[in-house]
Amino acid sequence: MAANVQWDVFSGPDGDVIVRMLYNEQETAFGGECTPISDGSFFYSAEELSSCLADKR
Repeated sequence: MAANVQWDVFSGPDGDVIVRMLYNEQETAFGGECTPISDGSFFYSAEELSSCLADKR
């Protein structure tokens, strides 16, 4: 079994960074408490991912 996981990172002219994840070349949502930049979007701000994916021990 193999899987392909890809994170695409985009930086805008204002310095904002957004990220999307592809699983087997299909856009997929980050799970858990991560909130996308807008409803129905697969893009997340880098700050949001840093927060929601942080180790919360």
